[in-house]
Amino acid sequence: MMGQDWSLPEPPVNTYSSSLLDKAKSYSDTAVVVIGRSGGEGADLPTNMGDVKISPVGTKLKQGLMDSPLGSNYINNSKDYADFKAGDSYLQLSQTEKNLMDYVNKNFKKVVLVYNGANDLNLSFISQYPNIKSVLWCPPAGQTGFQALGEVIAGKANPSGRTTDTFVKDFTKTPWWNNFGAFQYDNMNEFSYDGWGGAHYVPTYVKYVEGIYVGYRYYETAATEGSINYNDVVQYPFGYGLSYTTFKQTMSDPKVSGTKVSFDVTVKNTGEKAGKDTVEVYYNPPYTNGAIEKASVNLIRFGKTKELKPGESQKVQISFDESEMASYD
Repeated sequence: MMGQDWSLPEPPVNTYSSSLLDKAKSYSDTAVVVIGRSGGEGADLPTNMGDVKISPVGTKLKQGLMDSPLGSNYINNSKDYADFKAGDSYLQLSQTEKNLMDYVNKNFKKVVLVYNGANDLNLSFISQYPNIKSVLWCPPAGQTGFQALGEVIAGKANPSGRTTDTFVKDFTKTPWWNNFGAFQYDNMNEFSYDGWGGAHYVPTYVKYVEGIYVGYRYYETAATEGSINYNDVVQYPFGYGLSYTTFKQTMSDPKVSGTKVSFDVTVKNTGEKAGKDTVEVYYNPPYTNGAIEKASVNLIRFGKTKELKPGESQKVQISFDESEMASYD
């Protein structure tokens, strides 16, 4: 593993003065909180922060960080508490972030949470804070993305995005959790090498246990078979997203011409604000016990409308070939 600094610099809430809070409250009764996570090449995000060297606040790191366990380091934000304890994941709130969430929810009537990161954050804490009125997932936004984010928060632009992952309530209960790590081959020492910073590398492997049940396919299939209670496991499903308006979707009868399946989905804006809507098409293949494995839900097509004014409708045309629903052993 290359040297990694997993620190999350954040001022502790006890550093915020009362005058600063008073100015913020006089400006608005809504607080916007941004939580960020980053990752990159050369390392998985820590599933157990107990494996990361924790340094006291104010620590200056040596270049390369190779003097710390696994070449990784985290600098605490306070001398009064630890941000993470053993067993905590990097993709859950630090203690400093928890304190911040308590602070803003105590002092503001409405809270907007913005998550800036490419990896799914554990958002199970949201249910503890009724003042959190909206959550926006804002992955790395490039040069102009945050300008659009401001327009969405201000209500000048209507969001129409959909989640590309399933947000679950407990990462440790997912089928892939135990597959993260640097699992080394026992018989590959002859192919090992010395890398940057004096680290010694032995070829590693990842065991894929999910098969075809990757992402939403696992949760939908497991719920269909009664293996899980969907609402207890999934917080935000794949393809989920809210809007400042409402829509009604009406599907026409499918038509089959040769091997081509086609139909229309009429989308009507039934709300009071202009916006776009996303049409998602899934198929449910027949399954025979002991035969080819099949997920109970499979995305086959999606489309998005233009910006529809209140009361306006649009037909979204859907077509695909029957072969796209085939299963292979």
